[in-house]
Order: sequence, then structure tokens, then C-alpha cells
Amino acid sequence: LGAGPSLDDAWDAVRDARVLKLAVDTALEPMQSRGLSPHLAFLVDSQLENARLVDRVHAPDVNLVVSLEVHPKVYDRNWRNLIVASCDQGLLTWLERRGNFQAGYLKQGGSVVTCAFDLARQAGCSPIYLGGVDLSFSGHRVYCRGTAYERQAVASPSRFASAAQAMIQMRQERTERTVAG
Repeated sequence: LGAGPSLDDAWDAVRDARVLKLAVDTALEPMQSRGLSPHLAFLVDSQLENARLVDRVHAPDVNLVVSLEVHPKVYDRNWRNLIVASCDQGLLTWLERRGNFQAGYLKQGGSVVTCAFDLARQAGCSPIYLGGVDLSFSGHRVYCRGTAYERQAVASPSRFASAAQAMIQMRQERTERTVAG
């Protein structure tokens, strides 16, 4: 499960589905607020902003797959299980070569959904269903309702900027890039 806006219309299907449920970091809080918990959740980005996505998540209910490069704050939580996967990262790859072990390898790129999809593929899941993986900005929204990002947008409105405008600004910040040269 990604955390795209279409997830708002899919919660009943998510609840009723008898499948292996994998969720990205951004989807965890909205899932738990609806009484749902994935079998595995994924947090692989190193930025503090991504670590904050799980601040309000009830960690003892979550089996969390992380890359070695996640923010140290993530390791301070009491997760049900913390599973370290190699995402072709320098330090873990170096440690694997020098030690006598191998972490599970997950493809990574573009979105944390890539890691979840790769795990489902490697596990032989078939078919694989994707929910909340919009790859677009439905209704000018970046995420489903109930994410940490939505809470941030709601907390920032002023006389001159509504929460909706804050979400549009967030979308622009995440999509507009300037390339030098």
C-alpha cells in the first residue's frame, strides 16, 4: 500500500482483503487510525522527515523493514520486529563482503513502494495488488487523508494560505526541479 489519495476510497477493500499486506511508511499512521496493521511496513529513506512519518505509529504492532541508512531515530522505537534489508547501499554492502552474512536484498528507487513490490515479487506473491500507488496528484492532493504530511499542512494555514493551498505547495515542492546547465 502506498499513501496516495486513492487509498481514501480503498480502505474497505484493504480491510477485507485476505492477502499479505505491505505498506509504506507514509501509509502506516492512516492504517492504524482505521484499526488496520500491515504484515510488513517499509521505511528506507535516510532523511529525518521520513523518520517523523512514524512518530505517531504504535510501533509494537509493526514489523518494520528498514535500510541500514534510515535516520537513527527509527532504531530508538520498540518495533515488533526490525528487519534490515540491503538496498544496494555502501556500508551494508561493505559489511556483507567483510562479514560472513548476507542481508536480504530489495530493489530501491523512486519510491519506497519499489521495495515493498520487490519483496512481494521475491516471495512469489501472485497476483500483486497495488493500492494508494497513484503516481499522480488526484484532486491536487499528494497523499491520502490522515498522514503526517496532511497534519503538517493543516497546522500551517494562515489568513493568506489554507490547508488546501499548503498541500498544493507541498505537491509543487515535490515535483518541480531545476536542473543546472
